[in-house]
Amino acid sequence: MDNSHPAPPGTWLALVALAVGVVWAAWLGTTRRVLPESGPAPTRTVAGAPVWPDMRIDINEAGPAELDLLPGIGPKLAERITADRSALGRFTSVSDLQRVSGVGPVTVERIRPYVVAGEKGVGVQGPGFGGRPKPRTTNP
Repeated sequence: MDNSHPAPPGTWLALVALAVGVVWAAWLGTTRRVLPESGPAPTRTVAGAPVWPDMRIDINEAGPAELDLLPGIGPKLAERITADRSALGRFTSVSDLQRVSGVGPVTVERIRPYVVAGEKGVGVQGPGFGGRPKPRTTNP
């Protein structure tokens, strides 16, 4: 090896940074998935694209553990939602959640994409929350 022409300053730092970037990109490529590898398969296709089962949580069937998964809903609020449902009856729409102390219009809009107010025995629940997804219902 000829030491008469040493590497320019910062060469080793640039090589280490490049190696870290390559390892990081490879790690992201193996851990990030757009679609789950397991779970429910598409139920049908529309215009060639898969249509996945509705995985929203039914606020009339979910317990505190399921409700706690929703954005902006913590364990105490989840308990208040289930207590309100037990005391006053089922929610007829997602907007009815506003009758619960601590749930306002902002919270309702934040969780609306993830929930449904199903009729008794009808609605949806994802795997792990009672088995197969139930038929989809519409929210008023």
